[in-house]
Amino acid sequence: MRDVTFGRYYPARGPLHELNPSLKILLFVLFIVSIFISRSYFGLAVCVSFLLVCVFISRVPLRRVLRSFRSIIIVALLSSAIVYLTHPDEGALAACTLFVRLISAVCVSALLTLTTTPSEIADGLERSLSFLRIFHVPVRDIALSVSITLHFVPVLQEEAEKIYCAQKSRGASFSGSLSKKAGTVVSVLVPLFSSAFRRAGELADSMESRCYDYPCERTSFHEFGFSGYDVLACLLFAAYFLFIICVRVMPW
Repeated sequence: MRDVTFGRYYPARGPLHELNPSLKILLFVLFIVSIFISRSYFGLAVCVSFLLVCVFISRVPLRRVLRSFRSIIIVALLSSAIVYLTHPDEGALAACTLFVRLISAVCVSALLTLTTTPSEIADGLERSLSFLRIFHVPVRDIALSVSITLHFVPVLQEEAEKIYCAQKSRGASFSGSLSKKAGTVVSVLVPLFSSAFRRAGELADSMESRCYDYPCERTSFHEFGFSGYDVLACLLFAAYFLFIICVRVMPW
């Protein structure tokens, strides 16, 4: 459980931390697109190299980012094995491509949450999706849901660790047959869900007491503008994205 990095902000004074949240989310989406439009080994190598450069300049320890894909490494390997077996002609290339895509997507997602606070992500989402308001899409509620989810991930992780240690100190065994393991896991899940529902109720009461549903335009305590870092990031990413498109189009 301690290996979970999703939703955990890493405080630092790196260039990625200073970027506008809306721009960061846009570049994150475009990077995911660049991963999935790259079909050659060279294109994937460029994507991975660009990701490593972003990790280096973010001043986030590499091991913190690498922890993010430990939980899906088995899923990625199984998916790659299935692709390898079902595509005998291009099995190796297709399997490696899928594996690198999954790992890179998870790592860049972790990098986004490590360099952006949940409040900044919510604000960036609300501003990025503000055009959907003309279609009566509840953009503010969607951004709030994402923010609450990111806030609750580390909280529930710590709660699960406390319950796990408490059950273990009471003599609960998490080894043995599958049925025995299922029984001990239930002893952790039941109080965990109970705690989650209790926290959700307290949060709802707190939001209601602060008139969150009041029909008016809400303002932000911190207003994010565009700085020199944002302009430089746009130029560098535009060059990277155009290069990826050229790699895909050109028969290299």
